Order: sequence, then structure tokens, then C-alpha cells
Amino acid sequence: MRLGEVLRARDPFSLAAMAPIVTIGGSLVVALALAHGEIDADTAFDITHLDELWQAERWGEDKLALEARAVRKRDFMAAAQLLSLL
Repeated sequence: MRLGEVLRARDPFSLAAMAPIVTIGGSLVVALALAHGEIDADTAFDITHLDELWQAERWGEDKLALEARAVRKRDFMAAAQLLSLL
């Protein structure tokens, strides 16, 4: 199935729930994997922040970066929860 067909098959509410996931994570593919139950929300968030997590592991955490990531994760998880309820 082509990407356009996959998106057209989704209802407007699930597309609206996926919007912040795509925006925060930067990946439509990860959002679709989450929507189809192929991955869980924590894994989806970590996948989309892999470079940031690697940098933090290599060089150490930055307080402001931690706070910003926590806010993004909160919003990402809220959108993922809404998506799971649809």
C-alpha cells in the first residue's frame, strides 16, 4: 500500500492525533508504526530522539536539554495516548 493510501484510510481524528507525534518526532513512518501498534510510545519517542540520546550519553546531559526533552515527551505521550484511544 502506498503512503498516500495509508493516510487517506485514516480518519480525521487519528490524523489529528498523529500530527503532534510527527511534529515532535519528525517522522511520519514512526507515527504510522505507533498508530498500527508496531511499536509502543516510549520506543517511538526514543527512536525519534536517538541522536539526542546518543549525544547525551557521549557528552553528558544538559539541564536545559533535559527539560526541553521532558516537555516534548509529555506532549508526545499525550498524543500517543489519544491515538491509542481512537
